[in-house]
Amino acid sequence: MGSSMTTSKMTDGQINRVVEIFRAKLVKHASNLPSDAVQAALGDASLGQDLFDVFQRHVEVHLIDTQPHLLQRKPFNPKKFIGAGWKVIEVLQPRNDGILDASQIVTKDYLKKGESSINGEERLRRIKASPADVKLQLDAADCQALYEEKGQVTLRWLDETKGIKFLSGWNTILQSPRGNRCVLYLVRRVDGSWRWSDGWVGGGNWDADRPAGLLAS
Repeated sequence: MGSSMTTSKMTDGQINRVVEIFRAKLVKHASNLPSDAVQAALGDASLGQDLFDVFQRHVEVHLIDTQPHLLQRKPFNPKKFIGAGWKVIEVLQPRNDGILDASQIVTKDYLKKGESSINGEERLRRIKASPADVKLQLDAADCQALYEEKGQVTLRWLDETKGIKFLSGWNTILQSPRGNRCVLYLVRRVDGSWRWSDGWVGGGNWDADRPAGLLAS
C-alpha cells in the first residue's frame, strides 16, 4: 500500500492499441447499426468525450483493483451524507478527478511560530493565501471516500504508517441548517475506527491536533 500511483503518460503504442480494439469492434458490429443513426452520432460534438469517458472509467477501475491506496471518489451530496438543510457554499478548487491517491495525503496545521491554535477563518485565510496549497486541499468527497471504504483500511493505514489521526477537508466549505460555515473532518477513535463530524469555520479551536488534510503533490 505504500507505492504511489504511476505518473507516466499513455504511450503512442497504447493509444494505437486502443484504436485497434475499438476498430475491431466496429468492424464486427457495424452492420447492425442503421446508417442514418450513425451519421447523426458522428455529428454529435460530445461523441469523442463520451467515448473517452467510458475508456477512462475502465482504466480507473483497473487502478483501484491493483493499487489498494487508490479510492473511488463520487460527487459529494451533503444532504445524503450529513442531513437535510446542509449545503455546499464554496469550493476553493474544483476537482473532477474520480480517484483519490491516499498515499499522497499529508497534514498541515497552518500555525505560525508561537501559536497554539487559530480560529477557522484565519486558517482558511492562510490556505487561500497560498495558491499551491489551495489546489492540494482535501475536499468533502475525499473525506467521504475515506470514511465509507469497507473496513476503513486506508484510514487505518494512514494512522499506522504516517501517524495521521485527524483530517479536515478545507476545499469544501459547507453551511449548516443554522447558517454556520463548516468543514467536514475525520478523527480516529480509541479503538482504531474513524468517525466523521463537522468543524466550525467561524470559530473553533484549530490546533496542531486538528490539521488540514492535503495532498503532497
